[in-house]
Amino acid sequence: MSPPNDANDVEEDDEILLICLQARPKERPYVEGAVIKECRDCRCPIWLAPSGQQMERERGAQLVCMTCATERMKDDPEAKIQKPTPEQMKEIEKTLRWNEARRFRGKTDTV
Repeated sequence: MSPPNDANDVEEDDEILLICLQARPKERPYVEGAVIKECRDCRCPIWLAPSGQQMERERGAQLVCMTCATERMKDDPEAKIQKPTPEQMKEIEKTLRWNEARRFRGKTDTV
């Protein structure tokens, strides 16, 4: 009997989809070091954080926007959603702290 799979373990035949926020004109990246890529399905511009860049490189993650991910989940009720990785949580926490520190300057999401 094999040990139970860790939440971050992925079976060989499972496709890894990384759900990303759409990039809007004149919008700053939500996470420092994020780059603009394209959604695999609709080709809209999306933000890819450094941890996502690593997942794309090392694990072959496929990048999809929130809209396309929602459609995919409707079609696949068996889809598994994993918790954010520790690296993703660190990026999120750092970004939230940074945005709070910049709050006095006004809107943090536009240039």
